[in-house]
Amino acid sequence: MASPMRMTYLRHTITVDFSGDHERQIAGIGIVIQESTKRGRRGPVVVELAEAVEGIPLREGEKYAVLRALQIASERGFRDLKIRSDYNAMRRRLRRSYDGKARPRGDLDARILELAAEFDRIHFAYVPRRKNQRAHILARLARTLPPRTEPGKPYSGTVSNFPHAREPAQAVLYESVLLPEQDLETLNSDPEL
Repeated sequence: MASPMRMTYLRHTITVDFSGDHERQIAGIGIVIQESTKRGRRGPVVVELAEAVEGIPLREGEKYAVLRALQIASERGFRDLKIRSDYNAMRRRLRRSYDGKARPRGDLDARILELAAEFDRIHFAYVPRRKNQRAHILARLARTLPPRTEPGKPYSGTVSNFPHAREPAQAVLYESVLLPEQDLETLNSDPEL
């Protein structure tokens, strides 16, 4: 008799962060995606994203980062998600709304919850800022990129060769390879970012 097939466990942990440039009204978002095949583990980083967006209120930046994370997860076919953010009040509101214990606040919350319903499993989790550094650095870097004003085809490159153009350009999504630790230290110490 054949043994029953075991389902492979696969969870994606997506850490998001936002950094706003109030002078230029640009929202920079950073997204770090980890993939795990073991319960209780986040697994290795498989994708890092930095994206500049204009036209959204800066107070909505972190929520927009969550929305973009869900859109990317949907495009890539992810089914089991853990969304982590250091904005705890927003995370609690989304979790309560998702669990049906509260009503969504505004259109952006409603769009997030509508997209969240497409996944088999989703958990909105808190991550302390000190453990959110990769997403934070990517968000700070994104503020220096040409803004994404509408969905478009992705541009791929490494963080070290991102253009630092200041003028608006066509829709751009920058997808990085992993940042070496020395690049993280350089980005962290650069006051321009």
